[in-house]
Amino acid sequence: MPICVSSTRLSSAWGNDAGARFSGKGFLTILNPHWDRSGRRFRNSPGGLHQHEGVKPSIIPADFAQLAQSIAGVDRALAIDGYDPAVDEIETVTVDATGGTFTLTFEGQTTDAIDYDAAAADVQSALEALSNIASGDVLCTGGPLATAAVQVEFTGAYAGSDVTQMTADSTSLTGASHTATIATTRAGAAATTGNERMVSVAVIDAAGSEVSSGTKTAVQSLLESLREVNFVVYVIDPTYTEIDVEFEIAAAAGFDADTVVAAAEAAVSDFLSPANWGLPASGDQRAWIDTPVVRYLDLSQAIHLTQGVDHIVSLQLATHGDSLDTSDVTLTGPAALPQPGTISGSHSG
Repeated sequence: MPICVSSTRLSSAWGNDAGARFSGKGFLTILNPHWDRSGRRFRNSPGGLHQHEGVKPSIIPADFAQLAQSIAGVDRALAIDGYDPAVDEIETVTVDATGGTFTLTFEGQTTDAIDYDAAAADVQSALEALSNIASGDVLCTGGPLATAAVQVEFTGAYAGSDVTQMTADSTSLTGASHTATIATTRAGAAATTGNERMVSVAVIDAAGSEVSSGTKTAVQSLLESLREVNFVVYVIDPTYTEIDVEFEIAAAAGFDADTVVAAAEAAVSDFLSPANWGLPASGDQRAWIDTPVVRYLDLSQAIHLTQGVDHIVSLQLATHGDSLDTSDVTLTGPAALPQPGTISGSHSG
């Protein structure tokens, strides 16, 4: 991890080591801070950074992942330099009425009548009944209306999009005000890459699953406390893609074919498990190597190494629900991880 020190505090002990460079902003970054020029080891600071006495610790994007792992509940972390995550739009529906109904219109489609005091789930059902909003495209929380506002988050097909704001028709509401209003409380935005002084850190638990919101908050707090000024840090979930696999094997002589198929299916599931994906072949088994492609040959090797498999007769794979073939599958999204989808094995003979 780098150590940044004011250029006015440089000592002859460091001189102009090959392992150091100027940042151009009055700081020297020690690229390998574990040892100084005289052979003395830097002390471990309470935050876990190696630090020479009198030297202020600093970190670079890749170090954020290692720091995130110090939080309980985080098994592995991946830092994505320059990545600004997508933001889902949130619109707020507020009703001031004592009776009646209202409607919502989204991109030309209008809901059936919604009760003035509808629960969030009722608002969501009304929106999902529209031809341009499928199940999973909106998430409604809060309410019930007339008592509290309902927040509508645009997800699914509208995730990361700056959607057209809904409109409300309050003609059929009753009461002194009898109004239904819509406000965009958070505009949607697509993800961007290549942003300077920005890093997103994806975190997972030992099972390869998303960590709790509390754990993410703890990671965010730690990284915020250690980041440089004007450096933006996000903590994000990984992106999961289910992979379907279909194969046929020939069992070796002396092995029960059904048992071998079951073992090969388990091997495929282990290979595609997010808990195992991106692990290095050796060394630190909490490291996360960004591996955005499920390769046909790697998958076939996992099957072939299963005890009792003589050879593979056929093998196909695809993103869940797509047509199976023999092509590699590219995982989509940031911090991409696979998950086992439908795994179907059989044997010849």
